[in-house]
Amino acid sequence: MNILVYKDEWSYSVINLFVENSVYFLRKKGHNVTIIDSNDADAINILLNIFNTQIVDLVINFGKATNPILNDGRSLYDVANTTLLAVYVDHPAHHIPSLTENIKNFLCCFLDKQHVEYVNELLPNHHKISFFLAPGGLKESFEKDNQIKTFEEYKKQKSIDVVFIATPYKTFTRAWQNEDDFPKYILDETCDELLNDDYASVHQTFFNVCNKHGLKFSTIGKVQLSKFLVDIINYVRGYKRIEIIKKIAKSELKITVCGNGWEELLKEYKNIIFVRAMDVRDSFELIKKAKVLISNNPIFTHGANERPFTGMLNNTVIFSDKSRYYDEFFEDEKNILYYSFNSLDEDIEKLKNILKDDKKLYEISQNAYEIANKHHTWENRVDTMLEMVNLSKFMDK
Repeated sequence: MNILVYKDEWSYSVINLFVENSVYFLRKKGHNVTIIDSNDADAINILLNIFNTQIVDLVINFGKATNPILNDGRSLYDVANTTLLAVYVDHPAHHIPSLTENIKNFLCCFLDKQHVEYVNELLPNHHKISFFLAPGGLKESFEKDNQIKTFEEYKKQKSIDVVFIATPYKTFTRAWQNEDDFPKYILDETCDELLNDDYASVHQTFFNVCNKHGLKFSTIGKVQLSKFLVDIINYVRGYKRIEIIKKIAKSELKITVCGNGWEELLKEYKNIIFVRAMDVRDSFELIKKAKVLISNNPIFTHGANERPFTGMLNNTVIFSDKSRYYDEFFEDEKNILYYSFNSLDEDIEKLKNILKDDKKLYEISQNAYEIANKHHTWENRVDTMLEMVNLSKFMDK
Protein backbone atom coordinates (compact mmCIF):
# COMPACT_ATOMS: atom_id res chain seq x y z
CA MET A 1 0.00 0.00 0.00
CA ASN A 2 0.92 3.65 -0.38
CA ILE A 3 0.62 5.02 3.14
CA LEU A 4 0.86 8.59 4.38
CA VAL A 5 1.69 9.16 8.06
CA TYR A 6 1.44 12.49 9.82
CA LYS A 7 4.04 13.42 12.38
CA ASP A 8 3.70 16.22 14.93
CA GLU A 9 5.50 17.56 18.00
CA TRP A 10 4.48 15.89 21.26
CA SER A 11 5.68 16.43 24.82
CA TYR A 12 8.77 14.35 25.59
CA SER A 13 8.51 12.69 22.13
CA VAL A 14 6.55 9.63 23.32
CA ILE A 15 3.99 9.84 20.51
CA ASN A 16 6.79 10.72 18.08
CA LEU A 17 8.31 7.33 18.86
CA PHE A 18 4.91 5.69 18.29
CA VAL A 19 4.99 7.24 14.81
CA GLU A 20 8.61 6.26 14.12
CA ASN A 21 8.03 2.65 15.22
CA SER A 22 4.89 2.39 13.10
CA VAL A 23 6.67 3.76 10.02
CA TYR A 24 9.61 1.41 10.49
CA PHE A 25 7.49 -1.73 10.73
CA LEU A 26 5.14 -0.67 7.93
CA ARG A 27 8.16 -0.28 5.66
CA LYS A 28 9.58 -3.58 6.89
CA LYS A 29 6.35 -5.24 5.73
CA GLY A 30 6.81 -3.83 2.24
CA HIS A 31 4.59 -0.74 2.30
CA ASN A 32 5.57 2.58 0.76
CA VAL A 33 5.35 5.17 3.55
CA THR A 34 5.51 8.95 3.18
CA ILE A 35 5.76 11.19 6.24
CA ILE A 36 4.18 14.64 6.41
CA ASP A 37 5.22 17.06 9.13
CA SER A 38 2.04 18.73 10.41
CA ASN A 39 4.10 21.72 11.55
CA ASP A 40 5.50 22.40 8.10
CA ALA A 41 4.08 25.71 6.86
CA ASP A 42 3.65 24.13 3.45
CA ALA A 43 2.10 20.88 4.76
CA ILE A 44 -1.26 21.29 3.01
CA ASN A 45 0.37 21.90 -0.40
CA ILE A 46 2.66 18.89 0.12
CA LEU A 47 -0.41 16.83 0.98
CA LEU A 48 -2.35 17.94 -2.10
CA ASN A 49 0.64 17.30 -4.35
CA ILE A 50 0.94 13.73 -3.02
CA PHE A 51 -2.76 13.08 -3.65
CA ASN A 52 -2.52 14.61 -7.13
CA THR A 53 0.45 12.46 -8.18
CA GLN A 54 -0.21 9.06 -6.61
CA ILE A 55 -2.88 6.81 -5.16
CA VAL A 56 -2.91 7.03 -1.37
CA ASP A 57 -4.43 3.90 0.15
CA LEU A 58 -4.14 4.82 3.82
CA VAL A 59 -3.52 7.88 5.99
CA ILE A 60 -2.49 7.38 9.63
CA ASN A 61 -2.79 10.19 12.13
CA PHE A 62 -1.87 9.89 15.81
CA GLY A 63 -3.87 11.80 18.40
CA LYS A 64 -6.54 13.22 16.10
CA ALA A 65 -8.34 12.89 12.79
CA THR A 66 -7.49 15.55 10.23
CA ASN A 67 -10.02 15.95 7.41
CA PRO A 68 -8.80 18.29 4.64
CA ILE A 69 -11.78 19.84 2.87
CA LEU A 70 -11.60 20.75 -0.81
CA ASN A 71 -12.99 24.00 -2.23
CA ASP A 72 -16.21 22.26 -3.24
CA GLY A 73 -16.79 21.12 0.37
CA ARG A 74 -15.90 17.46 -0.15
CA SER A 75 -13.40 15.56 1.97
CA LEU A 76 -10.07 14.99 0.22
CA TYR A 77 -9.99 11.45 1.58
CA ASP A 78 -13.48 10.68 0.28
CA VAL A 79 -12.70 12.02 -3.19
CA ALA A 80 -9.54 9.87 -3.32
CA ASN A 81 -11.29 6.86 -1.73
CA THR A 82 -8.58 6.85 0.94
CA THR A 83 -8.89 5.22 4.36
CA LEU A 84 -8.08 7.36 7.40
CA LEU A 85 -6.87 5.62 10.57
CA ALA A 86 -6.80 7.85 13.65
CA VAL A 87 -4.83 6.47 16.60
CA TYR A 88 -6.15 8.17 19.74
CA VAL A 89 -4.02 8.24 22.89
CA ASP A 90 -6.53 9.56 25.42
CA HIS A 91 -10.17 9.07 26.38
CA PRO A 92 -12.48 9.86 23.43
CA ALA A 93 -14.34 12.43 25.57
CA HIS A 94 -11.36 14.69 24.82
CA HIS A 95 -11.88 14.29 21.07
CA ILE A 96 -15.58 14.60 20.25
CA PRO A 97 -15.13 17.16 17.39
CA SER A 98 -12.42 15.03 15.76
CA LEU A 99 -14.49 11.86 16.12
CA THR A 100 -17.52 13.37 14.39
CA GLU A 101 -15.77 14.25 11.13
CA ASN A 102 -17.73 12.99 8.13
CA ILE A 103 -15.24 10.68 6.43
CA LYS A 104 -16.49 7.62 4.53
CA ASN A 105 -13.57 5.30 5.29
CA PHE A 106 -12.77 6.36 8.84
CA LEU A 107 -11.16 3.91 11.27
CA CYS A 108 -10.31 4.87 14.83
CA CYS A 109 -8.51 3.03 17.61
CA PHE A 110 -8.06 3.59 21.33
CA LEU A 111 -5.79 2.51 24.16
CA ASP A 112 -8.64 1.07 26.22
CA LYS A 113 -11.44 -1.36 25.36
CA GLN A 114 -13.95 0.75 27.29
CA HIS A 115 -13.06 3.74 25.12
CA VAL A 116 -14.10 1.69 22.10
CA GLU A 117 -17.42 0.90 23.82
CA TYR A 118 -17.96 4.61 24.56
CA VAL A 119 -17.44 5.62 20.92
CA ASN A 120 -19.62 2.83 19.56
CA GLU A 121 -22.44 3.73 21.94
CA LEU A 122 -22.36 7.50 21.51
CA LEU A 123 -21.06 8.00 17.96
CA PRO A 124 -21.99 4.84 16.05
CA ASN A 125 -22.45 6.50 12.66
CA HIS A 126 -19.17 8.37 12.31
CA HIS A 127 -16.69 5.55 11.74
CA LYS A 128 -16.52 2.29 9.84
CA ILE A 129 -14.52 0.41 12.50
CA SER A 130 -13.36 1.33 15.98
CA PHE A 131 -10.95 -1.00 17.72
CA PHE A 132 -8.66 -1.46 20.67
CA LEU A 133 -4.93 -0.89 20.14
CA ALA A 134 -2.66 -0.86 23.16
CA PRO A 135 0.63 0.95 22.53
CA GLY A 136 3.71 -1.17 22.04
CA GLY A 137 6.73 -0.95 24.29
CA LEU A 138 9.59 1.37 23.36
CA LYS A 139 13.32 0.75 23.28
CA GLU A 140 16.45 2.42 21.92
CA SER A 141 16.35 0.64 18.56
CA PHE A 142 13.39 -0.91 16.81
CA GLU A 143 14.49 -4.54 16.78
CA LYS A 144 17.47 -4.85 19.12
CA ASP A 145 17.32 -7.81 21.49
CA ASN A 146 17.57 -6.07 24.87
CA GLN A 147 17.19 -9.15 27.02
CA ILE A 148 19.72 -9.56 29.81
CA LYS A 149 21.08 -13.09 29.54
CA THR A 150 22.57 -13.71 32.99
CA PHE A 151 21.95 -12.76 36.62
CA GLU A 152 25.51 -11.37 36.81
CA GLU A 153 24.79 -9.02 33.88
CA TYR A 154 21.52 -7.99 35.55
CA LYS A 155 23.31 -7.15 38.82
CA LYS A 156 25.89 -5.11 36.94
CA GLN A 157 23.29 -3.10 35.01
CA LYS A 158 20.80 -2.38 37.79
CA SER A 159 22.10 0.51 39.92
CA ILE A 160 18.82 2.32 40.77
CA ASP A 161 16.07 0.87 42.97
CA VAL A 162 12.89 2.62 41.83
CA VAL A 163 12.19 5.11 39.03
CA PHE A 164 9.07 7.12 38.26
CA ILE A 165 8.95 9.11 35.01
CA ALA A 166 6.04 11.52 34.66
CA THR A 167 5.08 15.12 35.11
CA PRO A 168 2.65 16.00 37.91
CA TYR A 169 -0.60 17.48 36.65
CA LYS A 170 -0.74 21.18 37.41
CA THR A 171 -4.13 20.87 39.01
CA PHE A 172 -6.13 18.00 40.40
CA THR A 173 -8.89 19.98 42.07
CA ARG A 174 -12.53 19.12 41.53
CA ALA A 175 -13.04 21.82 38.92
CA TRP A 176 -16.83 21.75 39.22
CA GLN A 177 -16.92 22.94 42.85
CA ASN A 178 -17.27 26.57 41.76
CA GLU A 179 -19.69 25.88 38.91
CA ASP A 180 -23.44 25.30 38.80
CA ASP A 181 -23.69 23.55 35.43
CA PHE A 182 -24.23 20.04 36.80
CA PRO A 183 -25.18 18.51 40.17
CA LYS A 184 -21.93 18.48 42.15
CA TYR A 185 -22.91 15.46 44.24
CA ILE A 186 -23.03 13.26 41.11
CA LEU A 187 -19.57 14.33 40.00
CA ASP A 188 -18.20 13.89 43.54
CA GLU A 189 -19.77 10.45 43.89
CA THR A 190 -18.36 9.40 40.51
CA CYS A 191 -14.86 10.45 41.58
CA ASP A 192 -15.16 8.65 44.91
CA GLU A 193 -16.14 5.41 43.15
CA LEU A 194 -13.29 5.74 40.65
CA LEU A 195 -10.80 6.28 43.46
CA ASN A 196 -11.95 3.11 45.20
CA ASP A 197 -12.42 0.71 42.29
CA ASP A 198 -9.26 -0.37 40.44
CA TYR A 199 -11.17 -1.51 37.36
CA ALA A 200 -13.91 1.12 37.10
CA SER A 201 -14.55 2.76 33.73
CA VAL A 202 -14.92 6.55 33.84
CA HIS A 203 -17.94 6.94 31.60
CA GLN A 204 -19.71 3.80 32.83
CA THR A 205 -19.27 4.90 36.44
CA PHE A 206 -20.51 8.41 35.65
CA PHE A 207 -23.65 7.24 33.85
CA ASN A 208 -24.31 4.56 36.50
CA VAL A 209 -24.24 7.22 39.20
CA CYS A 210 -26.55 9.39 37.09
CA ASN A 211 -28.97 6.45 36.72
CA LYS A 212 -28.84 5.80 40.45
CA HIS A 213 -30.08 9.35 41.04
CA GLY A 214 -32.79 9.09 38.39
CA LEU A 215 -30.97 10.94 35.63
CA LYS A 216 -31.21 9.47 32.12
CA PHE A 217 -29.73 11.02 28.99
CA SER A 218 -30.25 10.56 25.29
CA THR A 219 -27.26 9.65 23.15
CA ILE A 220 -26.90 13.30 22.11
CA GLY A 221 -27.14 14.33 25.77
CA LYS A 222 -24.33 11.95 26.70
CA VAL A 223 -22.13 13.44 23.99
CA GLN A 224 -22.85 16.93 25.29
CA LEU A 225 -21.73 15.88 28.78
CA SER A 226 -18.22 14.92 27.62
CA LYS A 227 -16.79 18.06 29.29
CA PHE A 228 -17.65 16.64 32.70
CA LEU A 229 -15.97 13.34 31.87
CA VAL A 230 -12.82 15.28 31.01
CA ASP A 231 -13.01 17.12 34.36
CA ILE A 232 -13.42 13.81 36.21
CA ILE A 233 -10.53 12.23 34.29
CA ASN A 234 -8.22 15.16 35.05
CA TYR A 235 -9.02 15.00 38.75
CA VAL A 236 -8.72 11.22 39.21
CA ARG A 237 -5.56 10.95 37.11
CA GLY A 238 -3.91 13.89 38.85
CA TYR A 239 -4.87 12.82 42.36
CA LYS A 240 -3.72 9.21 41.94
CA ARG A 241 -0.42 10.22 40.35
CA ILE A 242 0.45 12.42 43.32
CA GLU A 243 -0.85 9.94 45.87
CA ILE A 244 1.22 6.94 44.73
CA ILE A 245 4.46 8.94 44.83
CA LYS A 246 3.68 10.50 48.21
CA LYS A 247 2.91 7.08 49.68
CA ILE A 248 6.16 5.61 48.36
CA ALA A 249 8.09 8.65 49.59
CA LYS A 250 6.62 8.25 53.08
CA SER A 251 7.69 4.60 53.10
CA GLU A 252 11.32 5.81 52.99
CA LEU A 253 12.07 3.80 49.87
CA LYS A 254 14.77 5.44 47.81
CA ILE A 255 13.12 6.62 44.61
CA THR A 256 14.28 8.58 41.56
CA VAL A 257 11.56 10.87 40.22
CA CYS A 258 11.97 12.27 36.73
CA GLY A 259 9.79 15.21 35.68
CA ASN A 260 9.46 18.95 36.23
CA GLY A 261 7.34 20.13 39.15
CA TRP A 262 7.87 17.28 41.61
CA GLU A 263 10.51 19.00 43.72
CA GLU A 264 8.08 21.65 44.92
CA LEU A 265 5.43 19.05 45.79
CA LEU A 266 7.77 16.60 47.53
CA LYS A 267 10.61 18.75 48.85
CA GLU A 268 10.22 17.50 52.44
CA TYR A 269 11.21 13.94 51.47
CA LYS A 270 14.96 13.33 51.65
CA ASN A 271 14.76 9.86 50.08
CA ILE A 272 13.78 11.25 46.65
CA ILE A 273 16.31 11.99 43.94
CA PHE A 274 14.87 14.55 41.54
CA VAL A 275 15.78 14.45 37.85
CA ARG A 276 14.65 17.05 35.32
CA ALA A 277 12.12 16.09 32.66
CA MET A 278 13.73 14.58 29.59
CA ASP A 279 12.95 13.37 26.11
CA VAL A 280 11.79 9.75 26.14
CA ARG A 281 14.87 8.78 24.11
CA ASP A 282 17.08 10.02 26.94
CA SER A 283 15.02 8.18 29.56
CA PHE A 284 15.93 4.71 28.27
CA GLU A 285 19.22 4.77 30.14
CA LEU A 286 17.38 5.58 33.38
CA ILE A 287 14.86 2.79 32.79
CA LYS A 288 17.56 0.24 31.97
CA LYS A 289 19.39 1.01 35.22
CA ALA A 290 16.23 0.75 37.34
CA LYS A 291 15.20 -2.40 39.14
CA VAL A 292 11.59 -1.17 39.26
CA LEU A 293 9.64 1.30 37.12
CA ILE A 294 6.38 2.70 38.48
CA SER A 295 3.46 2.85 36.07
CA ASN A 296 0.38 4.92 36.84
CA ASN A 297 -2.60 5.48 34.59
CA PRO A 298 -5.93 4.87 36.31
CA ILE A 299 -7.93 5.92 33.24
CA PHE A 300 -6.91 2.85 31.21
CA THR A 301 -8.50 0.22 33.45
CA HIS A 302 -9.33 -2.01 30.47
CA GLY A 303 -6.34 -1.02 28.37
CA ALA A 304 -2.74 0.13 28.63
CA ASN A 305 -0.22 2.88 28.28
CA GLU A 306 3.24 2.24 26.86
CA ARG A 307 5.15 2.44 30.15
CA PRO A 308 4.72 -1.16 31.43
CA PHE A 309 5.75 -2.68 28.09
CA THR A 310 8.64 -0.24 27.75
CA GLY A 311 9.95 -1.20 31.18
CA MET A 312 9.56 -4.90 30.44
CA LEU A 313 11.42 -4.64 27.12
CA ASN A 314 14.26 -2.99 29.06
CA ASN A 315 14.44 -5.75 31.72
CA THR A 316 12.80 -3.64 34.42
CA VAL A 317 10.13 -4.88 36.83
CA ILE A 318 6.87 -2.93 36.61
CA PHE A 319 5.01 -1.70 39.71
CA SER A 320 1.63 -0.87 38.20
CA ASP A 321 -1.96 -0.07 38.95
CA LYS A 322 -4.38 -2.64 37.59
CA SER A 323 -6.02 -3.18 34.22
CA ARG A 324 -8.22 -5.96 32.88
CA TYR A 325 -5.97 -6.01 29.82
CA TYR A 326 -2.82 -6.53 31.90
CA ASP A 327 -4.62 -9.37 33.68
CA GLU A 328 -4.89 -11.21 30.35
CA PHE A 329 -1.09 -11.53 30.20
CA PHE A 330 0.42 -10.92 33.61
CA GLU A 331 0.25 -12.34 37.12
CA ASP A 332 1.19 -10.47 40.30
CA GLU A 333 4.68 -11.31 41.59
CA LYS A 334 5.33 -13.63 38.63
CA ASN A 335 5.87 -11.10 35.82
CA ILE A 336 4.51 -7.84 37.24
CA LEU A 337 3.96 -6.18 40.62
CA TYR A 338 0.47 -4.77 41.11
CA TYR A 339 -0.69 -2.11 43.52
CA SER A 340 -4.19 -1.05 44.44
CA PHE A 341 -5.29 2.26 45.92
CA ASN A 342 -7.30 0.18 48.39
CA SER A 343 -4.14 -1.48 49.71
CA LEU A 344 -1.29 0.90 48.92
CA ASP A 345 0.51 0.47 52.25
CA GLU A 346 0.55 -3.32 51.94
CA ASP A 347 1.56 -3.20 48.28
CA ILE A 348 4.41 -0.78 48.95
CA GLU A 349 5.58 -3.09 51.73
CA LYS A 350 5.52 -5.93 49.18
CA LEU A 351 7.67 -3.78 46.89
CA LYS A 352 10.14 -3.05 49.70
CA ASN A 353 10.54 -6.75 50.45
CA ILE A 354 11.06 -7.76 46.82
CA LEU A 355 13.66 -5.02 46.37
CA LYS A 356 15.78 -6.94 48.88
CA ASP A 357 15.77 -10.00 46.60
CA ASP A 358 17.67 -9.36 43.36
CA LYS A 359 17.17 -12.93 42.15
CA LYS A 360 13.40 -12.56 42.46
CA LEU A 361 13.52 -9.23 40.61
CA TYR A 362 15.63 -10.79 37.87
CA GLU A 363 13.18 -13.67 37.54
CA ILE A 364 10.16 -11.35 37.32
CA SER A 365 11.90 -9.10 34.78
CA GLN A 366 12.81 -12.02 32.51
CA ASN A 367 9.34 -13.54 32.67
CA ALA A 368 7.89 -10.16 31.73
CA TYR A 369 10.41 -9.61 28.93
CA GLU A 370 9.38 -12.86 27.25
CA ILE A 371 5.69 -11.87 27.26
CA ALA A 372 6.25 -8.28 26.18
CA ASN A 373 8.63 -9.27 23.40
CA LYS A 374 6.08 -11.77 22.07
CA HIS A 375 2.86 -9.77 22.43
CA HIS A 376 3.55 -6.07 23.10
CA THR A 377 5.93 -4.66 20.51
CA TRP A 378 5.11 -2.06 17.89
CA GLU A 379 5.41 -4.74 15.25
CA ASN A 380 2.48 -6.48 16.96
CA ARG A 381 0.51 -3.22 16.87
CA VAL A 382 1.26 -2.55 13.20
CA ASP A 383 -0.01 -6.05 12.41
CA THR A 384 -3.29 -5.17 14.15
CA MET A 385 -3.58 -1.88 12.25
CA LEU A 386 -3.13 -3.65 8.93
CA GLU A 387 -5.65 -6.35 9.87
CA MET A 388 -8.28 -3.67 10.56
CA VAL A 389 -7.50 -1.81 7.33
CA ASN A 390 -7.84 -5.07 5.35
CA LEU A 391 -11.12 -5.81 7.13
CA SER A 392 -12.48 -2.38 6.20
CA LYS A 393 -11.63 -3.00 2.54
CA PHE A 394 -13.36 -6.39 2.68
CA MET A 395 -16.48 -4.67 4.03
CA ASP A 396 -16.67 -2.63 0.81
CA LYS A 397 -16.77 -5.69 -1.46
